[in-house]
Amino acid sequence: MNLYFEITYRCNAKCTFCDIRNINQPDMNIDTYVDFLEQARTLKDQGIISRISIILSGGEPVLHPLIEDFINIGKKYGRVTLVTNGLDPDRVLGLNNEPDIYEISFSEFENDDKIYGVEGAFKKKIKLLNTLINKNKMVIVRVTATKNSIEKIKHYANEYKKFNNVILFVVPVKNRENRPTIQQLQEINKLRNVFCENKCPAGKGFFCITSDGKVLSCFLTRRYLGVTLLEAINNGRNVKPFECEKDKEYIEGLINLKKKSVKKWEFTTVQKITSTQHLQ
Repeated sequence: MNLYFEITYRCNAKCTFCDIRNINQPDMNIDTYVDFLEQARTLKDQGIISRISIILSGGEPVLHPLIEDFINIGKKYGRVTLVTNGLDPDRVLGLNNEPDIYEISFSEFENDDKIYGVEGAFKKKIKLLNTLINKNKMVIVRVTATKNSIEKIKHYANEYKKFNNVILFVVPVKNRENRPTIQQLQEINKLRNVFCENKCPAGKGFFCITSDGKVLSCFLTRRYLGVTLLEAINNGRNVKPFECEKDKEYIEGLINLKKKSVKKWEFTTVQKITSTQHLQ
């Protein structure tokens, strides 16, 4: 089971496409966090789930004043991934309690200054990425793919292909006019260090938990599933794959993207990514 905690809605980016900063809710408190982790542990003890993966997100999670505590506590229950926009590399690199995996969000690489509304955004992200790679940390580069960014994805996949501790995880943009074709996704999915989202885990093996303790199917569609994990699991059975995508033909194309063999990879995050469609 992958638990995606929105621990804060503070953000240091100014993305025009995102309204996360407009969510008027306080930061998640430790008690709420631990309560859901204990629920997950009980489900694991009962054999309902087989593992617990914790994903700390937001907003920008490193802006939460207790981020060190969230990481430290989470690691007592399972593997912890820190999702960051990379705009404050010094703060991320200065954490005393390190996550197991770092996930850095990119949109269109060199165009990220404009997209994120922050001067120097791309350089900051690359600085963080390269530093983490050189420190031999596990890193996911999450890229929002557009029809115009495929060549850039190929370029950076080639740039980092010699490293076994970094992968590019590609999610196509939802805008129909700008999204990549299935053929383009098939092309980049052949690259050894690129993985395209071809399974939608929303409401199945993936649950988004808001700062005030509501469980949603996904951070995109934000379908309400309940206030406990067991309730969310039961209600999640009604969530259809790729509910954020209305084009049935495109959905079928995503689902049919060729799968990769995990055995070729030393990077254990691949197991996490390729298994999120299951209730684990």
